[in-house]
Amino acid sequence: MRTFRHAKLMASTLRTLLAERGASIGHAESLEIVARQFGLRNWNILAARIAAAERQETPAALPKGWSIAGTTPGNYAIGLDAAQSSRTEKIVAISCLFSSHDPDAARIQNGFGTLMQAIDARPFIGKRLRFSALLKTRDVPGHATIWMRVDDKAPDTILFDNLMSRPADGALTGTSDWTARQIVFQIP
Repeated sequence: MRTFRHAKLMASTLRTLLAERGASIGHAESLEIVARQFGLRNWNILAARIAAAERQETPAALPKGWSIAGTTPGNYAIGLDAAQSSRTEKIVAISCLFSSHDPDAARIQNGFGTLMQAIDARPFIGKRLRFSALLKTRDVPGHATIWMRVDDKAPDTILFDNLMSRPADGALTGTSDWTARQIVFQIP
């Protein structure tokens, strides 16, 4: 099955099939048509998506025990920032692959990418568990945050906080320097 990465081949096939039927279109026009078939405004946006996907093929390393998740993780480059990390301090970067000036920015912002770790909460029953991190943002149109969730055996979520509803010390937006955030749960 062809995907958006096959756009140039699809455009060539379109031109060939139309020519066989006596209709002629140029290469640029066929690329524009293929972009529209993927729900995008033009070829430039599709070309940027293809380039971003190719950059993602060699993902950055992740901290041990962590994984990438979210509703649209493919829209983000997520991994250890080798230039910023040291032997004792690991810095993870989560970068949107598309500009907030992209015509499809609203659709991109409706999804999210995250780095997560799942642990067994049983050793923490009756104890307080704290998750803390330093966050730094640059030109974030949506929100940058940490989150923590505790599920029971069902699995039903019994505790959840992503800082989004906090009036103070909540999720970050825009540009900010290193900012401490934390979530503390009393594990039932």
